[in-house]
Amino acid sequence: MGLVALQAVNLGMAEVRFDEVLQVQNGGTLNQKHTHFGMRDGSTVELRLNSLSHALSGQGVFLDRLPQLVAARHAATGMR
Repeated sequence: MGLVALQAVNLGMAEVRFDEVLQVQNGGTLNQKHTHFGMRDGSTVELRLNSLSHALSGQGVFLDRLPQLVAARHAATGMR
């Protein structure tokens, strides 16, 4: 009857500039996955992810490796 069915919500596209990111934290469980980006200006950007597309489209591997990529970039450039 649709009383407990999940509703798909698309809020559009989000762009996060890689050179502005200071830290990345992945979190959440099951279908409540999210990623927090700590930006240079002190703000944070939170992205909530659809767990099904996360598993199928390669987003999972990318987001799991993203904190390491940001840390490696900081180490290579001497950025803090």
